[in-house]
Amino acid sequence: MVRQMVMHIPLPLEPELEHMVGEHQRKNLLPALRACLTGTGPGVIYVYGEPGSGRTYMMMACQRWLEKHGHAGDVFYLSLKEECLDVRVLDGLERFRWLCIDHVETVLGQVMWETALFDLCNRHQGHYLLVAGRDLPSQSCLIPDLASRWMAGLVYGMGGWGDDELAEFFEQAAKQRGLRLSAEQITYILQRGPRQPGALLKFLDRLDGYTLEKKRLVTLPVLRELLDH
Repeated sequence: MVRQMVMHIPLPLEPELEHMVGEHQRKNLLPALRACLTGTGPGVIYVYGEPGSGRTYMMMACQRWLEKHGHAGDVFYLSLKEECLDVRVLDGLERFRWLCIDHVETVLGQVMWETALFDLCNRHQGHYLLVAGRDLPSQSCLIPDLASRWMAGLVYGMGGWGDDELAEFFEQAAKQRGLRLSAEQITYILQRGPRQPGALLKFLDRLDGYTLEKKRLVTLPVLRELLDH
């Protein structure tokens, strides 16, 4: 008899709106996002925050929600962080009812890009636009009309998560990977490791891969090894 070895390969975490971090987000941003995704909310939502604050997670969670609810062909996610992008990447995007544009900070300050983004906003009117960047549009845009267009919608800053909120987020993300972490272990991670949602997810990737490679359970010594390197 030939025995087959079953390999557990870490799968990417699937962003979910329900797992967004922060009580303020759940009370203010989440209802607006749900309204936008169901076609009844603001036409423009601009979210800003430092890298790792959860804005990309939010954008991808919105895309996933729409795909799960039968709108896979109506939504498009674009990250402007990719290298060697040309402004022509924006051509034709107005055909999507929901458009998610991430990492706009990488092109703001360049007149050619800002002009192309403003033109896209004009062509996309009547649909739903989600934009994510590091700073407020009023602080980063050279073209006042572009800043005004984005500021006219809902503008929301992300960040400032409390321990309980981060712990809940990390616990839910770990469960998606099949990892059961104790409250003591999660507290240990938050005290000695990253404190931003994006960085926590990257640490979870490392933890999952490390325990699989070493065939070890998640223990405090294992966490210490990872956090010290």
